[in-house]
Amino acid sequence: MVREFVAPLDARGMQVCLVASRYGRVVTDRLVAGARECLTQHGCREEEIDLYWVPGSFELSLVARQKAATGRYDLILALGCIIRGDTTHFDYIAKEVSRGVAQVGWETGVPAIFGVITAETLEQAVERSGVKGGGRGWEAAQAGIEMVHLLSEIPPASPGASGTPSRSKATPRRKTSKLRKTTPRGKTPARRTTPARRRTTARRGAKRGRR
Repeated sequence: MVREFVAPLDARGMQVCLVASRYGRVVTDRLVAGARECLTQHGCREEEIDLYWVPGSFELSLVARQKAATGRYDLILALGCIIRGDTTHFDYIAKEVSRGVAQVGWETGVPAIFGVITAETLEQAVERSGVKGGGRGWEAAQAGIEMVHLLSEIPPASPGASGTPSRSKATPRRKTSKLRKTTPRGKTPARRTTPARRRTTARRGAKRGRR
């Protein structure tokens, strides 16, 4: 029989960080409102939600990465708006932002959801932001809630599977042992030879040879 895992839409007790772009506030304000509404309706309290405003969508990834690395949050939502203009600037920004947000999750193990609208026109972006309720902000928050529960059912990968483990809550720093090595009675511990000590010994030998 196939084992099926269905994540519940339960945000109770979750610590959530919203990172939103100030560019296009007519759109991003609706994204933030939709995300907050979804989170609170599914049990997350207002005091468990932090909101950080960044200048534009390109800056979302950096702040999201820094906040995820603190280990304080269960979920990161990146909310922004990129509208196509007359140049190729749109293509470069959209590609880098989507890759950057995805990389936050890969590196930290904290779900980072791409809640950025990419639209041809401002009117299209406003419509997708949730004029009639819901919208991209709501969808991002709902996907994030599910991912938090789903990842909690998946054991973290071993260090050998992906190289160096990330410094997230799932992989805490190893504590340094405070045990001290002892030398058996009657034996003198060998002196550790360092490059500086070897140079000193060589100079002493040279002086003795000149006497």
